[in-house]
Amino acid sequence: TVSAGEFLLYEHRLSNDTNGTNYTSNAWRTVTLNTEVYDTGNHGSLSSNVITLAAGTYRVTARTVIASASGTMYASVRFRNTSDSATVANSGQFAQDQDRMVQPICRGRFTIAGAKDFEFQVWPGSQNGYEGKGPTSSKGEQEVWGSVYLEKE
Repeated sequence: TVSAGEFLLYEHRLSNDTNGTNYTSNAWRTVTLNTEVYDTGNHGSLSSNVITLAAGTYRVTARTVIASASGTMYASVRFRNTSDSATVANSGQFAQDQDRMVQPICRGRFTIAGAKDFEFQVWPGSQNGYEGKGPTSSKGEQEVWGSVYLEKE
């Protein structure tokens, strides 16, 4: 018997035409997450950019929108189990030119035996990075600068 998974979605949402977070270079920075969009099985919670997940096996896809503040930037994103200091998904390194928006993505599958805390993180390399720059063109809709989508198996 195949059963459907349960789904969780957390996002960094801001009002229309609102710039996102600025990130200082050369360290892992926590991606802002401020909205629980849904959690169909009540397996997680969100507080101060930290997602707390219940025990189980999950598949994660996490993405953010980032650009270089000046020059070419080398960057990475990861989804990190901060309770155990373990990375469960990582994008690897990518390069981008100044003021060109990219959406780096990391994907992974992991199992946790008990409740654990997670953060979605970005590493802007040699240049500072930022989420967006206004005015944006979402045509009256909310800005979504980052998201973490999870499926509980």
